Amino acid sequence: MNTLATDKKFLESLQKLPPKFVHYIQEVLQRQELKQAGNLNSPKANQVSLVKLLSQYSITKVNQQQKIYPALVSSWMQKAVKASYQVYNHILDIFAFSSAFTFPQIAFEQRRVRILGSYSPGIHTVTYSLFALLSEKEKFINEIIPHEFAHVVLFHAYQLKLISRKEAMGHGHAFKVVAMILGSSGNSTYCTLNAKQIEEMLHNASHEEYKALTNLAPKRRTEYLYSCACPERIHSLKATRHKRMQSKQTNYICTTCRSSLIFTGNSRQPNLFVDKK
Repeated sequence: MNTLATDKKFLESLQKLPPKFVHYIQEVLQRQELKQAGNLNSPKANQVSLVKLLSQYSITKVNQQQKIYPALVSSWMQKAVKASYQVYNHILDIFAFSSAFTFPQIAFEQRRVRILGSYSPGIHTVTYSLFALLSEKEKFINEIIPHEFAHVVLFHAYQLKLISRKEAMGHGHAFKVVAMILGSSGNSTYCTLNAKQIEEMLHNASHEEYKALTNLAPKRRTEYLYSCACPERIHSLKATRHKRMQSKQTNYICTTCRSSLIFTGNSRQPNLFVDKK
């Protein structure tokens, strides 16, 4: 029996979907059970060459764009592509899509941005954060990749008129259902490692892994420094709270001395990493 059939979160989301899509999902779950039992005969609608896909992320090609340790970067890119390929083929099996459902382009974001992954329907491209992939590793592969492919499935379901565009977009009930079927948690957001956790992770990391991550790390947001009545205590506020304070929309107080925070006029942009000797 499929474990999702008794999952409270899954069932609550499923019950809030249109009957037509619920019926379709029930068929998907049946095919998934048949596959798990080894009784599903589902010819692939599209034969995608994994070897050809992986060749796009060879050390030589990666070296043309990513100068820092291309062997390490290439290895994890290929792991992500292989995992994407496996999820795609699983979708073909249990969702029974036709040849119109093609494997998306896989791109890796190497700029210093905070996004973990995204799907762009207009260009049928799934984009992964290279920094998040290298820092999260298997957690990224197990959570983010099925998360993004859930968006791919939903957009195709919308094209097939199985659900409305509104239901296909975002992280609503349809997303939770499909993401959980694909093995993700179904959460709309994913808690990544914070700076302290990354430092702990890299304490015993290889030199090349550390340097690759520092090269790809997103810049941390500016913090604005405030003082209170506590001696030598400094509070740091992010941009949103700082703007609220400056426009007098709100007033933040120190939880210790209970006095209002006062802007010192200074700010800082903390580094994500400290130098590793």
